[in-house]
Amino acid sequence: MKRRNFLKLISAGVTATNIPSGIASTVLEITEKKSDSLVDISINTNVSLNSIKSGMLGANHRYFLDGLGMWDPEQKIVVPEFQSNLSKIGLKTVRYPGGTTSNLFHWRRAIGPSEYRTPQVNPYLGLGPDTCTFGIDEAFTFSDDNGMETIYVYNFGNGCASDAADLISYLNSPNDGNHPMAELRATNGHPEPYNIKAIEIGNEIAAEIPNVDQDYWLSGSSEKTKAQLYTNGGTVTFTTQKVVLESDWRDSASISDGTSEQKKYIRYAPVIDDDYLEVQIDGQRWTRLPTLDNSGKQNVFTLDCISGEISFGDNNNGNIPPINSSITVSYRSVRDGIRQYVEAIKSVDTTVKVYMAMDQIEVLEEAGSNILYDGMVIHPYGFFDQYFEQDDITPYYYASMVDSLDKVNDVEVLKNNLLIYSGRELKPAITEYALHDSEFKSNSNNPEETALYYEGTLGAALFSASQLIEFIKMDLDYALRHSLIDRIFEELSAAPMGLYDTYTYMASAHAYMMKIFCQMTGDNVVETIVEGNPELTVHILEGEEIVERSFPTLSVLASRSEQGNYAIVLNRHASNSINSKITFEGISSAEELEIWTYNGLNIDDYNTVSNPYNVSIEKQTTPIIENNFEYTFPPHSLTAIKLRKL
Repeated sequence: MKRRNFLKLISAGVTATNIPSGIASTVLEITEKKSDSLVDISINTNVSLNSIKSGMLGANHRYFLDGLGMWDPEQKIVVPEFQSNLSKIGLKTVRYPGGTTSNLFHWRRAIGPSEYRTPQVNPYLGLGPDTCTFGIDEAFTFSDDNGMETIYVYNFGNGCASDAADLISYLNSPNDGNHPMAELRATNGHPEPYNIKAIEIGNEIAAEIPNVDQDYWLSGSSEKTKAQLYTNGGTVTFTTQKVVLESDWRDSASISDGTSEQKKYIRYAPVIDDDYLEVQIDGQRWTRLPTLDNSGKQNVFTLDCISGEISFGDNNNGNIPPINSSITVSYRSVRDGIRQYVEAIKSVDTTVKVYMAMDQIEVLEEAGSNILYDGMVIHPYGFFDQYFEQDDITPYYYASMVDSLDKVNDVEVLKNNLLIYSGRELKPAITEYALHDSEFKSNSNNPEETALYYEGTLGAALFSASQLIEFIKMDLDYALRHSLIDRIFEELSAAPMGLYDTYTYMASAHAYMMKIFCQMTGDNVVETIVEGNPELTVHILEGEEIVERSFPTLSVLASRSEQGNYAIVLNRHASNSINSKITFEGISSAEELEIWTYNGLNIDDYNTVSNPYNVSIEKQTTPIIENNFEYTFPPHSLTAIKLRKL
């Protein structure tokens, strides 16, 4: 006989997400088996399903602000306290130079002595300048020292295929006298190749994200769609576009400061040298000359079509644009698409996997089976409609569990579409994932504040665990959590998602969750059969309706290696423990049982400097003789089990 619990949802006034009119309260219905029922978990250690790739156990990392504080620019070393804490987790892969930050990241500005590097244009910092102290060689050396792979994100926003090929040569070519980029790498202190395995061409290109524009040159006028341009490249036209500075793309950079011999830049150089090319000062067209020498007091300029550099005079040889005048440019530019990137990169190293980063079906249609790309990037972040009520967190938590599995399904759909359109068994690459919803919701305890804090909680970490279990079963190559380190206690977007805090290097709830997967999984997934798994049925808000959704209470990931046999079990239930019987088929000799329990007292607990272990791991070890045993999984927990020979 089934027992039903009813939890009342009281609607609260919110600003970020409005509750549909007419919904004063709803009912969250939980349907489950009787508490004395045992869930039967049978693990067949003799049947391997797929390997667990190192790329599944990693995080997105970013270069800016000294690698978010983990790099000491004066000593030119990783901050020892951060390194010590990182070593306790065992991550296998990092992503560099980041997500949004990567789209305009010039790799050539990130090599050589850091004090001489030209600053980057950083979209994350409002398109302002940012000196890169944690550059290419620093980042890859950091990865090598920690035994981690690095997946690179190339600057599709302002790069080109030949430059990407040079980057791959810098990273992978042997220093044998035949590769200038490898010789440059050796000059910078690293004679041996880094041997990068994968590269993304851009980050979230043309994604429909509120207040985030990652179209870049795709925003130009063209007869082609953005998807066609991303796939095959083409010519784009810009009319009266604001000029920029070499390291500053903010609107203010287009304004004349009234100084002599000013230099401005075209955003998307190189440009076509034709009659459409035009520079205007406050709407007045100035004349282009091959040189300013002996030009006199005229409204003239010079322009390098390759670099996009625009040079003005000194009021003797060419006039100075009047102070505070607006400088614009009209031009056409031929840009590279995935087709050109794949050809250029593969010409340097055929083993490097090239991933598309514009997650749209039209891109797959355009690429078809003719472009030999290696997969498509997807970022299955948690976003959903349920409102946030801190005094009754359970409905929001359950909505997040539903969404975690919905986003897993999105990845499955992409995997199927890759097969359909490419004719090859390609895989999605997940290079960012996390719960990213609560910062857009009001906190019912203080409607003037968002619920940002929840993104650093136990509940948010279990959202990611729910996803990662399924991603590993899908036999993917990459699933990188966002992010390695961030300013957890600042009121900044995405900050609580970090595994570590920028200022204290404290391990967050997410760090301990990743430790479970990094240290308590084997090399290969093995067959698991779960019988009697309680199903939770909940009523949650989707759009403007209350809908009924169901999901399994337990999720199980079993694996094996020479070191032992493993099982990771997620109990999604917010309040009930789940009793189980676990059998490791194929195990006959005496074993030692090691159990790690990841949990906190409350779903929305998170770690703080004063209480750094609010969410953490408890360990216990005991010898066993039989290959089966009973175990009770606590509510809202992640449990890791390891069997090894005594």
